[in-house]
Amino acid sequence: MRAPAAWLFILATVVGCGQTQPLRDGSGPVARGAAPEHAVPTPPPPPRVPAYRGPLRCRLVTPSRARRVISFGFDIENTSDQAFHADIFEPFLDYRITATHAVLHVGDAQIELREPALDVGLHARALDIPPHGTVRLVTPIVLKIDPSTALSHGDPFVWTLVTDATTVRLEATITIASEALAPCAEFVTVSP
Repeated sequence: MRAPAAWLFILATVVGCGQTQPLRDGSGPVARGAAPEHAVPTPPPPPRVPAYRGPLRCRLVTPSRARRVISFGFDIENTSDQAFHADIFEPFLDYRITATHAVLHVGDAQIELREPALDVGLHARALDIPPHGTVRLVTPIVLKIDPSTALSHGDPFVWTLVTDATTVRLEATITIASEALAPCAEFVTVSP
């Protein structure tokens, strides 16, 4: 009895360090050195996330940059003619932030970010942005620039950028209503 074509297709795709050979019946690849009956199907590639094309735009704001400590938040602009409504959680922590060196001779090397364990209660609130309006989302997190690689055991709201640079490039990607907005970035210079 022959297997249905769909099963042959599934069995034809297997893992094998990029080196393959035909199955015994010649219908597809199998990992070199593996018997066809032990072939493992290759998982499908992760789905491509389309670029965000919605009405919201993000701007990273850094109102305080004193003594090598950076507080930050996000201005969310609604560029459409329609009001925007979504539910978010406070304190606002639904973002990913990275930092890179801003000095040209250092290159675009990423700076290590130390995030202590954070266990905080969240509560839902409505986010309402009028047409062509802007709302600021604040975060309780502050970034401290410190060249020490020791893990901080202090305040869980203080995240450490392990560097001695006084100018860094911050880039954040925030998520609102299950949509990751286009990244927003800013060069930040702190006082020593």
